[in-house]
Amino acid sequence: MVNFTSSVTSVTSSNFNTYSLKKASTPSAAPNSNQPSESNTSPLRERFINMIEQHARTESDAKKLLTTFSQSSTGGFMLAGLPDISSPDVMARHDRISKKFSIEQQDFERQKTNLIKDSLANGQSSKAILKEIVSLYDAQPDLFKIGVGWNGQVFDFNESATEGYQRVLEYSRDVVDIQA
Repeated sequence: MVNFTSSVTSVTSSNFNTYSLKKASTPSAAPNSNQPSESNTSPLRERFINMIEQHARTESDAKKLLTTFSQSSTGGFMLAGLPDISSPDVMARHDRISKKFSIEQQDFERQKTNLIKDSLANGQSSKAILKEIVSLYDAQPDLFKIGVGWNGQVFDFNESATEGYQRVLEYSRDVVDIQA
């Protein structure tokens, strides 16, 4: 079995922040085929739903949580590992995805702000608004959901990370490898 602990590392490129899940492993005797890929993480969707269920039992508590959820997220997208900054191809792909993600993130933040404002004006409960925010995340494009780890999938710029690197290639098709 391999045990993983995660810590978040920040890297900045082209004025966009990117967050990486840095994996530390401790091997033990038997391998575990059920271990999640490094290109996957604990789904943000599940964490949000659990947070709502545990911390929004009263309207007062739900209002506090809604205040937290109302904050704009200006962070970058999540990665399973740091990109190889010595590779022009990898950095071009990173920058391209980062720029696309930034546009989608800004659009999402605008939608979220409007949803909260309209819902409060219509007298909806804070808990109902929190659930609508989850639905808003569900309705976002895949690039955004992968970028925030919504369903547990993230980008990985390591070519040996099959799932995560395939996501990188899919969302950076317009980048030409000048070293090929």
